[in-house]
Amino acid sequence: MVEETLPNLSIEEEFHHLEVKNLAKSFGGVKAVQDVSFYVKRGEIVGLIGPNGAGKTTLFNMITGLEKPDAGHVYFSRNFITNTPAHKIVKLGMARTFQNIRLLEELTVIDNIKIAYHHHFNYNFVHAMFRLPKFFKKEKVIRQKSMRFLEYLQLESHADDLAGSLPYGKRRLLEIARALATEGTMLLLDEPAAGMNPHETNELLDIIRKINKEFRLSILLIEHDMKLVMSICDRIVVVEHGKMIAQGTPDQIRENPKVIEAYLGTGHEDKNL
Repeated sequence: MVEETLPNLSIEEEFHHLEVKNLAKSFGGVKAVQDVSFYVKRGEIVGLIGPNGAGKTTLFNMITGLEKPDAGHVYFSRNFITNTPAHKIVKLGMARTFQNIRLLEELTVIDNIKIAYHHHFNYNFVHAMFRLPKFFKKEKVIRQKSMRFLEYLQLESHADDLAGSLPYGKRRLLEIARALATEGTMLLLDEPAAGMNPHETNELLDIIRKINKEFRLSILLIEHDMKLVMSICDRIVVVEHGKMIAQGTPDQIRENPKVIEAYLGTGHEDKNL
């Protein structure tokens, strides 16, 4: 259940947009996440990195209400959101994308955006059922606002195409546009550059910077492309085998012996993460 204020947080911590405290999750006998704590300040871009199977997506799922933690708490925008259903977390202002793209491929591109935007409007059943003028007025507003998000990510020419017909890179952008359409204050991106070529990745990097600045969004992202992570993130959190092993600026993470060992193996001299 959502509470109005943050219990048991210091004055300094209350200014954090997202606060993750001692999260833990096991699946059977496997400890996917073990006592992980970190924060994201308002307006920051924070990277969450680690080898495959480190527990990154499980952390995302617990933060966004798709998984219930076995222990620990999550706070967002001065709200205690541990175990809060995902749809309520979206209404509080947190949106996400997924490692495996989750679009409604049989619907048009703009309909994918409109579905995300509908939670801003409370339809009267009678207006919708009988297609009264008030219904069409709201639908017009939703389409106009949805088109603005498509224009922002240069997808407007595909508005009436089926989402499933888009090239891979544009489907990634559509998923980001859909998340932006929730008009939240924080965006979680789960491997946004996965499957993209270098040119698309560079374009994505510019888009994330633009979104962060112009929408004033805090961003938490999982990414394996170290060039992207190191060039765009204010801070980085590193997890391995479900445990957090380091956090700091890109320069601090690049030189951290535990991080080098996690990625490259003991005794490796190359620090070019």
